[in-house]
Amino acid sequence: MTDKEQQDQDFKWFLDNIESLFKQYGDKVAVVKNKIILSVHDTFSEALEDAKKTEKLGTFLVQRIYESKNKINPCFSGHNNAEAIYWLKK
Repeated sequence: MTDKEQQDQDFKWFLDNIESLFKQYGDKVAVVKNKIILSVHDTFSEALEDAKKTEKLGTFLVQRIYESKNKINPCFSGHNNAEAIYWLKK
């Protein structure tokens, strides 16, 4: 499986579980890899910097946890950055 395919699966898993993640962690920023929450932080930059210490860019997802997937704002690391920025501007 490619890194992009794994990130796509991680994002789907994140969306499917966002309400329970919000109940568990609240309004935080999560680092997700292989359908696992690696860490939770107060800010996107803090989450990204922490994840880069142990993970290769392009292999994980950094995402704010909202109470509903209707408020989602995808933020990817690595090679998906350009895709996420384009998607957000649509």
